[in-house]
Amino acid sequence: MRQLLLLRHAKSSWDDPSLPDHARPLNARGKRAAVAMAGVMHGLGLSPDIVLVSSARRTLQTLEALAPLPDSPMVEPMDDLYRPPGSACWRRCARRRRRPAACC
Repeated sequence: MRQLLLLRHAKSSWDDPSLPDHARPLNARGKRAAVAMAGVMHGLGLSPDIVLVSSARRTLQTLEALAPLPDSPMVEPMDDLYRPPGSACWRRCARRRRRPAACC
């Protein structure tokens, strides 16, 4: 049976307010938590086939802490799939009276 695993990035750092959100790294607590989550996932035998991940620094650092993942899953960056509200895709879907997730 297929399973869907949802994992949020670990705790990020707000030490440098000049960094854009996309560039925020994990803080020390987040790094420890990501390593702990890796242990839990390995202990439970959780082995994803596909990993969808943002290119944000904190999400990539979280993914790195989970490595090595069993069976070398395919890793797909999600940023190419994301269509922000107000984008041409959203406007086109609104004209068609459809949700962006089903339209874009």
